[in-house]
Amino acid sequence: AFVVADTERGFIHRVYVTPANNAKCSELPLLLKGIKCEKLFADKAYASQKNRQALRDGGLKDGIMQKAARGKALR
Repeated sequence: AFVVADTERGFIHRVYVTPANNAKCSELPLLLKGIKCEKLFADKAYASQKNRQALRDGGLKDGIMQKAARGKALR
């Protein structure tokens, strides 16, 4: 299950449920439909170029956590 919430006001905008065999990271563009905000925060499971592009296309600031590359320090 996915929950889209307004952290300032405490409102839940949307609850979205998928089968457990769906990849979590591929669901972000569906969650963004109709959402009005400035910045989206998400854990690193959503870190992908496709999701970051979806945020840019929607005019949202990227608050998705960064993933470290193997053998390289995370900045």
